[in-house]
Amino acid sequence: MNLQNYLPYLIVILFLAVGVLWSQAYLRRYFRFAAGKERKYIDPTTVIVVGDYLRLYLFIFAGIVSIYILSLPSETFREIWALAAEYAPAALGILTVISVATILLQISQRYTDYITGGLHMKPKTVVSQKNAHMLNLLMKYTILIIAVALVLVLLLTMIGRRESVFTAFAEFFTKNAIYIAMMIIIVIVVFIVDEGLGMFLEDLKTHTKTFTPQIISLIRGGLQYGLYSLAWLLIIYVLLMMVKMEGLGTIVISIYFVILIFILIIFIATTIRHASAGIVLMAINPFSKGDNIKVGDVEGEVVETNLFVTKVKDVHEEILTIPNAKLIAQTVHNFSRVKKYGISIKLEVEFSIPHRKVEEVLINAAKTTLGIVKDPEPFVRALEIRGKRILYELVAFTKGNTDEEMVRANLINSVQDAILASDLKASFAVSTNEGHGKQA
Repeated sequence: MNLQNYLPYLIVILFLAVGVLWSQAYLRRYFRFAAGKERKYIDPTTVIVVGDYLRLYLFIFAGIVSIYILSLPSETFREIWALAAEYAPAALGILTVISVATILLQISQRYTDYITGGLHMKPKTVVSQKNAHMLNLLMKYTILIIAVALVLVLLLTMIGRRESVFTAFAEFFTKNAIYIAMMIIIVIVVFIVDEGLGMFLEDLKTHTKTFTPQIISLIRGGLQYGLYSLAWLLIIYVLLMMVKMEGLGTIVISIYFVILIFILIIFIATTIRHASAGIVLMAINPFSKGDNIKVGDVEGEVVETNLFVTKVKDVHEEILTIPNAKLIAQTVHNFSRVKKYGISIKLEVEFSIPHRKVEEVLINAAKTTLGIVKDPEPFVRALEIRGKRILYELVAFTKGNTDEEMVRANLINSVQDAILASDLKASFAVSTNEGHGKQA
């Protein structure tokens, strides 16, 4: 057996599996989102059921296509495909009738609730409970009668060939009993592991502050995607064992894991960077929940910290989310962990004005400012000469648990009032350089 002749077919099936799993994840998210919107005739449960049926049909389609692809190089799968091509249409027809009937029955009940005024959305004319009940029974029995009739017709098309069907299936199951058992075991194990992980992660949402519910849901989705893709791969490997192609199965599994590792490296690089930054922040502990901090241009109260981001509420009551990777690269000012810290503003004054007069006006303004403490006392210092002006800096101190922006605003207002009240107002000019809080 030449493995090179079979490798292209297995690669196509592998890509088909990846596409199906991606589509499954997309459909799950979409219909969970769509279920949150209220509609007249479809309730959230029905929306989710429609999504589940679509995902089921997607799996069936992938299975049929996989059998067809494997039938091209394999005589065994060619026989399976011939059998499936003969009986699958009727079986799919029965499944379609049952699924459509189930959805229509749920829609009929939703419609009954709507016309009787039982929903948040109200009809223009409310129907009495008695009439609505009779209409509901009529719709349900009509749907059931049509569905049963269609199923019987489809079953009759299969019963005419029941002997050949039973013989073919008996021979197939007898010949491949071990492989079929292995596939059943794989499905059962994957289901148990998936349910166990789901229960553990749902419980983790209520017992951890390190990970947000959104992060846990993201982890759940990733684990589920990897688990089902692995199960799909193992089932393909068992199918290859059925046709004595284990060597090709090993090659496919190796290729799959190489691709998976490459994808993981690409897509989780950013996540690892943020998570590493979160771990470092937890280790050095520069702030805690409730602390008043300043990072770059962001200042406010820390309301939430986790492995990936830190959330800060600013003076406008807005919640600002800062990625930990960005946070760790900047200087963090934690005003809640210092008793006092300095606030400074800079002003330019004409060279001819005595510095003692400038110090008197500015220091008196600081002493009358709400939020400025008396100890340490505010002070003024000259920074540089700019042409015919001198740049001065006023430094005053406030408590660590106060709002720096509010105290700074009060200080600026006091300085403005003091300058306007003095005979030096024409000699002052506010510098374009802003002062920053500093610890003392």
